[in-house]
Amino acid sequence: MTVIIRKNLTATSILMIVFFTYCNGQNKLSVGQAMQQIQRSHIDANVPNKHKFDAYLKRDLEKYFSGKYGKVSVKWEFLREGPTQSGVAYPKYYLWTKVYENETLITEGAARVAAIDQIEFDVRDFLSLPNIKKDIPGIYQIFPPAVCETIKLRL
Repeated sequence: MTVIIRKNLTATSILMIVFFTYCNGQNKLSVGQAMQQIQRSHIDANVPNKHKFDAYLKRDLEKYFSGKYGKVSVKWEFLREGPTQSGVAYPKYYLWTKVYENETLITEGAARVAAIDQIEFDVRDFLSLPNIKKDIPGIYQIFPPAVCETIKLRL
C-alpha cells in the first residue's frame, strides 16, 4: 500500500486515509460517517462510564484545586453537554466550576478538562471569574465560541 502524505494533513486526515485505504472501498461509509465513527471510538476509549464519571471528575478537580488552595471541595455545571471531540485529541468537557474551602466559595470560573483512558480527567485550563472579566476576548483563545457565549452569560 502506498500513501502519499502532504505536510499539512492533520492526524484525523491521515486516519481517514488509512481507514479508507484499509477498507479498499468495501465499506460504503461517507466521509462524515467515517469521521463520526472515529470520533465515537475515541470518546468511548477515553470517557469513563456513567457510573464512574462524576466520581472521577470530582476526584480530579479536587486534586487540581487542592494543589493551589489546600483541601477543597468542588461543584460544577457543564457549559456544553457531552464531550467535544476534535481530531485525535482527548475528548474535552467545558465546565463552570466552583471551589469551596469548607462551605466558603474561594474561586469560580471556566474549566476545560480532558477525559483520558476512562480513568482520569486532566484540567487543561482554568480561568477564574475575575480573570475572565479582565480579559473577555481571552476566553476565545481557550474555549469554543459557543462555550464562550455561555461563559459570558455568567458575568
